[in-house]
Amino acid sequence: METTPQGRVLVLGLGNLLMGDEGVGVHAVRELALRSLPPHVDVMDAGTPGTDLVSLLDGYDQVFIVDAVDAGQEPGAV
Repeated sequence: METTPQGRVLVLGLGNLLMGDEGVGVHAVRELALRSLPPHVDVMDAGTPGTDLVSLLDGYDQVFIVDAVDAGQEPGAV
């Protein structure tokens, strides 16, 4: 992977596809993976990594995590 002045970037999707909205992070990164992104940006479907999450972040300067939370709102609310 190429390193730029901005550094290496990871967009990490978390979630469980079997749990409805809980899978939003996985769906989001799958869509991003179809796009043309700069070479210093990686997109990863991490599913439900648990404690392995920390090792996935190694080597990146910036990490964006896409996940769902229970905020007490209707499913699908942003």
